[in-house]
Amino acid sequence: MGATSPILSTAKRCQNEETHDDHAERYDEPEHDALGARGTAQRKRHVRHEPEKSVLYEVVIGKLETFPAYARETYERAIPRYVERELRRFLDCGILERGFVRAFCGDCGASIVDAFSCKCRGSCPSCGARRMNQTAANLVDLVLPDQPVRQWVVSLPWDLRLPVARDSALLTAVVRIVVSEIDKLCKRLGAERGACFDG
Repeated sequence: MGATSPILSTAKRCQNEETHDDHAERYDEPEHDALGARGTAQRKRHVRHEPEKSVLYEVVIGKLETFPAYARETYERAIPRYVERELRRFLDCGILERGFVRAFCGDCGASIVDAFSCKCRGSCPSCGARRMNQTAANLVDLVLPDQPVRQWVVSLPWDLRLPVARDSALLTAVVRIVVSEIDKLCKRLGAERGACFDG
């Protein structure tokens, strides 16, 4: 067993728990009749996510080795290292040769094999969509009260975007300024409309 292809085997009841990674469809346990015999319902077939067949994967794997050098020669600034690192992680996402998990159903003995995900934030559409859905569910279920909510969208000037992305202290300062200005605006509008704000 190679270091880049670990195999993890686990036994879980497929009707109670997820037994695979985010890139696979869940399969359902066949129905049982009153006597406990296995019914005639067909189990949903497990379909592996195949990112290597996507256009994005073909573009990244075809250009990743040459584009950084081209960018260094063409543009004022080279591609940030974290961008190149994330693109390389994307190339491993969903690829069985880069590691996978194998899960077994404790009832019927069926098994599925699914590759690990890269969990990247910007380059992987699959992991990005999963993170977006999980974040939205967490906000709705655990964070936001059951009250009307107003969303504020902040758009920074182009000259500030890269420095803010690289400098966490600068990002914190910008966020504090934005929150302060929104707070001042809400208080001013509240005073004009006769509302009361305690701060």
